[in-house]
Amino acid sequence: MVNKTFFKNPILQVIVVCLLMRIILFSLYGNKVTECPDSWSFNHFYEQMCKKKAEIVSFIFAEKTKTISPSNNDYLSKKIKSNKPISFVGERSPSYPLVMFVCGGKYKTVLFQFLIGILTAVFWYKTLLKLKFSIKSSFIITIILQSYLSLFIYETFILVETTVLFLISIIFYFLADGYLCVKKTIKHELFLSFLIGFLVLVKPFYILLPCIIIGFLFLKDLNFKSLMSRKLLILLFPFLVYFGWSYVVKSFTGYFVSTTYFGLNKSQNCVYFAEKGPKKYDWIMKPYVKHRDCAIKENKDVAMSIWYAINSGEFKDKNLTFPQLSNELGNYASATIKNNFSDYLYQVVTKSWFDFWKPFDTKLDNKFDNKYAEYLFLKVYVFQNSLLLVFKFTFLAISLFYFYNYFKFKIFNFEFIVCTTIWTVSILQSLVTYGENARFSFPFEYLMVIVVLSFIRNYRTINSNLKNTLNIF
Repeated sequence: MVNKTFFKNPILQVIVVCLLMRIILFSLYGNKVTECPDSWSFNHFYEQMCKKKAEIVSFIFAEKTKTISPSNNDYLSKKIKSNKPISFVGERSPSYPLVMFVCGGKYKTVLFQFLIGILTAVFWYKTLLKLKFSIKSSFIITIILQSYLSLFIYETFILVETTVLFLISIIFYFLADGYLCVKKTIKHELFLSFLIGFLVLVKPFYILLPCIIIGFLFLKDLNFKSLMSRKLLILLFPFLVYFGWSYVVKSFTGYFVSTTYFGLNKSQNCVYFAEKGPKKYDWIMKPYVKHRDCAIKENKDVAMSIWYAINSGEFKDKNLTFPQLSNELGNYASATIKNNFSDYLYQVVTKSWFDFWKPFDTKLDNKFDNKYAEYLFLKVYVFQNSLLLVFKFTFLAISLFYFYNYFKFKIFNFEFIVCTTIWTVSILQSLVTYGENARFSFPFEYLMVIVVLSFIRNYRTINSNLKNTLNIF
């Protein structure tokens, strides 16, 4: 009975195969949780949540057991009410630390990431079916995509990438299901809006995603009905949480930003022309240039030069809090970019935007317990990244074809939606920040592969007019 159910249910097969792959890899890896520099701020936020919970539990326990005097009770009550999250400076938005908090620690968070990684595979499989791939092809493609070792590496990291990929996969499953062309219920619209809202709280950059989707609505059919469409509800939760969280950050730091890294990240866009800023920012420029030149000489990540300056204590004499320093860096960046716009655009195109199309090098900070497994893992990893690079640049060329078909024949299909979204994301992220830009492409890499495979399939079945063979909504 179980065997018959297994062989007749491809989704169950996908789940079992993906689960086995993770069990094998994790056992060889050594059951470890991997940390990277960005993990610190997530861990910090999570720890503040735990401390606040401990204070509240202590207060409730004291109330129930009457083990403290009224004066102590008043003191503890005031402490809970007045204490904002300890050392909280708004460096991260709350969704991912909240996931860690609900999971109950780093190790359980990794197990949770394995779980949503498997669910991600299910949505990939169902998306492929929506795109008219056969059951067999959908299964094979899903398993091959899931064997991409960077997925496993990200799932062992305390980072947002696995969660972002999961949410992106659900959103694009809905888009593959003809979301933009079929009238949906208000509940459906609100659910998608909530989903994207949660994504925005994981990574505020994705506030652009609902705007892109609404843009498609107008591209498809620009008329008065589009202006009154219930699909505009998709903007509700993303903008509510984005501006709501920015207000929370302002209440703690005094700056209305989604995260207090905003100014610092903005200053990274000036790294190759850092010395060209206004004279009043010499106190920023001199250490910035010093650490940039040192990074170039030592073959370190140049994009992180301003971080090197901060971590070495270059700005301690200013006695600025981190939010204040980040704000000053943002002001410096605005003035420097404005006065050197051509240098900025050159860096955007040749560095930031180009880096988006590279596979991100997810170096393992912890080594495999099994050295033979590590050797084989790294060989496969290098091969997969090389192959992915081919797919990415093939996608770039193919996307021009889909753009041409839209403007020439008004062909509005899933491939066009994917191409337009990824190009928009690639351009906007390059304008906003410079540093580890390839991480922005990770949640969209599976879509790039699907578009390339869809193009190959459609091209092979062409008879007379390619327009008739594409999946037109």
